[in-house]
Amino acid sequence: MTAFSTPVVILFLRLSVASASRPNLYEGDFCETDTIIGSRSQGVCRKLSQCPVAVEAIAEGKMPIVCAYDWFSYLVCCPVDVPAQIQLSPTPRLSVRTQKSSYQSQEKRTTATPIVGTTETASTPQDKARKKCEEYAMLVWSRVKTPVLLLDDEDNGYYKVSECGIPEAHVLVAAVGFGTKDQISWWCGGSLYGGTKAHPKEFPHMAAVGFGTKDQISWWCGGSLISERFVLTAGHCIEDPNPRGKGRARWVRLGDLNLASSEDDARPQDYAVVQRIPHPSYRYPSKYNDVALLRVERDVEFSGYVRPACLHTDYGVERALAIATGWGRTSTGPTQDLMKVDLSLLEFRKCQTTFNTTLNPSLQRTLNDGVLEDSMLCAGELQGGKDTCQGDSGGPLQYLMDTPYCMYSLVGITSFGMECAAAESPAIYTRVSHFVPWIVSVVWP
Repeated sequence: MTAFSTPVVILFLRLSVASASRPNLYEGDFCETDTIIGSRSQGVCRKLSQCPVAVEAIAEGKMPIVCAYDWFSYLVCCPVDVPAQIQLSPTPRLSVRTQKSSYQSQEKRTTATPIVGTTETASTPQDKARKKCEEYAMLVWSRVKTPVLLLDDEDNGYYKVSECGIPEAHVLVAAVGFGTKDQISWWCGGSLYGGTKAHPKEFPHMAAVGFGTKDQISWWCGGSLISERFVLTAGHCIEDPNPRGKGRARWVRLGDLNLASSEDDARPQDYAVVQRIPHPSYRYPSKYNDVALLRVERDVEFSGYVRPACLHTDYGVERALAIATGWGRTSTGPTQDLMKVDLSLLEFRKCQTTFNTTLNPSLQRTLNDGVLEDSMLCAGELQGGKDTCQGDSGGPLQYLMDTPYCMYSLVGITSFGMECAAAESPAIYTRVSHFVPWIVSVVWP
């Protein structure tokens, strides 16, 4: 393929997508495909990068059926082998609608409404958390009026556009066509010590927890939006035990990047905290059960900048790395920018060695039983240089899920450490999965 042919492939996909799209479908939905293999067959909506036959078809100048798209990512109808006698029906989904919000005249507000007649029930707290995760994943998509007339239009002239701001979640169409058919190359368009600044919409669940009066708020902790009304944070973040200190957590800010700037690409929303709910077994200054929920005054306005994250429900974490985010200290001092850093998820004995043998008397008093693997996670870099720090407390430790599309799973809550980014000094995070039953009982009773 010559250097001139790649833009042609991209242009073909752009111009052809309107007439070959199925604007009502989501990732995992069943679809019918008739443009890739020459005859009608059953398919499943998948990311373009996960459907090699579609990539090959585009390289050959053929147009796959597109389930949904924006200018950066595509879901295509990928053929699957399905016995003819099996009757397939799509997974129950949510309808998504947009309207102007009160805080930004041009900003989309997205709300989720369950499909009428759905009788699915969750048998365990973990099932309920996973079900809510799938519901909130529908908020990634907004409905936009199409500028052209679509044949076979089942959605009255609307199509779905991804609001995803996570660079790693996108399939960049500029990659299509590079290399040979059997060796395709993909190209992709880099608080916290060792971290980098977050992108707009990259962490739409990220919350800042504030103390003080409305006209003089101090943002001292982080948190994660997990529903319309609740933010998940650390138990030690809901109140300053010092009588002359900061007092109680009173504010939550969502959708922001730089806490001190109005020039960044953000849509911050501030909410008053009306209820602070520590775990029933949390006792300051103990490090155990360091988890709490903050209920805000009203339902949060969802948008591309504000959307809940998912709760990690399994004990194990089948990942080598997770991402920590926060507005804490960096190697050069305090920061107002939302930062992110990749941290290794370590064998728990690394933290047991560090914390169970510490000579720090104040830390010893708060860890009478040592660090506990069932309710704590160990993360960091043993060589030092990357870590969470002061001001990051309560913020999330998370990873980008394979499915649903563009959703994070919260595996940990920043709790405590020894020394910021020091070698052989990993940090401890509250293990979210251990507390899912309690979280669900409060948030979705």
